[in-house]
Amino acid sequence: MRIGRARTLLLGTVTAAVVLVATAVPGQASITFQNAGTLAGWDSVGREHLGTVDQVAAPALAGSEALKFTQTYDPAWTGRYHSEVTRKGVAQRGTHRYYSYAFRLSDDWEFAWNSGSVMQMITVFKGCSNWVPTFMDAVENDDFLLHLRTGDLCAPTTTKFRVAKLERGKWYRVVHDITFASDNTGRYRVFLNGTQVFSRTGRPNMVASDSPMDWRVGLYMGSWAKDARGFQGTQKTKTAYIDQARVSSTWAEANGWFGSPTTPPTSARPTTAPPTGAPTGASAWAPGTAYRAGDQVSYGGQRYRCTQAHTSQTGWEPPNAPALWQRS
Repeated sequence: MRIGRARTLLLGTVTAAVVLVATAVPGQASITFQNAGTLAGWDSVGREHLGTVDQVAAPALAGSEALKFTQTYDPAWTGRYHSEVTRKGVAQRGTHRYYSYAFRLSDDWEFAWNSGSVMQMITVFKGCSNWVPTFMDAVENDDFLLHLRTGDLCAPTTTKFRVAKLERGKWYRVVHDITFASDNTGRYRVFLNGTQVFSRTGRPNMVASDSPMDWRVGLYMGSWAKDARGFQGTQKTKTAYIDQARVSSTWAEANGWFGSPTTPPTSARPTTAPPTGAPTGASAWAPGTAYRAGDQVSYGGQRYRCTQAHTSQTGWEPPNAPALWQRS
């Protein structure tokens, strides 16, 4: 893989600043792909060297299937360690989508330094490179890392963000909210188990290219082949599970998929019932209003106090946005 004179930056742990319900993008409500833990429906299944990809009954996040990925270290092997499934052409500069999936590290996963990943947005950037991941979800020790490539097409900068601590044997529900842009119109937010752990808004989140990107999930033990430290620890076979993968256009479709996998939601999350009466001294909450910290509103017969200055919008009603409103 050639990416020119690429640079890598490592940033410290990113603390969740806001826990907020994302809003739908008007006119784009649709589910373009989903998979409930099966081998069917993907454009390709990749098993490199000793790697495996199998459909199993347990452990599953929901329903009766999940995908199991393994990779086994071989000191004589000089190639890659990829076990993956791929959906092609689901992302491109200038578009907005939500990408949701769940992953689980095996019960016996060893938290040695070995760096692996469980998700990639990847493409061939014409004229400069072979396959290059633009977005990547990685595991290093017990850290959940986001890898992001931006800047010059032929010499991108890779920045790593440590956003959460992980436990073995536990399902993690991931939602990526991405407006793809190589200029300052980009938006990139990541939610883990319903909590926002990363936000990068008004900044580039990809290189300047209109090449369509593929979405890949699985197990990639890249450090075994590419890093000078190579294999670390004692566990030579790594196992991870993936379930409930979806590409959609609204928060309700992305996050709701985890809560009701047999009947996926197809529209925006219903809002709380409108106010039935304003408590004395508080005006009724309304969308499109600039609220300041300390302002008081009523909604559903209850009084709320604003904790962060913002302009309200549908989906951010006080009961649905605890980061913005506190019941008083």
